[in-house]
Amino acid sequence: VRTCHYPMAPEFYDFCDELGLLVMDEAFDEWTARKPQIKFGYSDFFEDWHERDRNHPSIIIW
Repeated sequence: VRTCHYPMAPEFYDFCDELGLLVMDEAFDEWTARKPQIKFGYSDFFEDWHERDRNHPSIIIW
């Protein structure tokens, strides 16, 4: 399953874990070319995202 540009709700990953589905997890799109202020939030986002979803065996690629 590909999450397609945005991380899903935690319940989605729980469901995939239970069913044995494999997940290709994706981050949001990048808009830094026109809005450079957005890039400053990337580090916080990725740290929070990894902390939240790191123990889901269904996620096989980030």
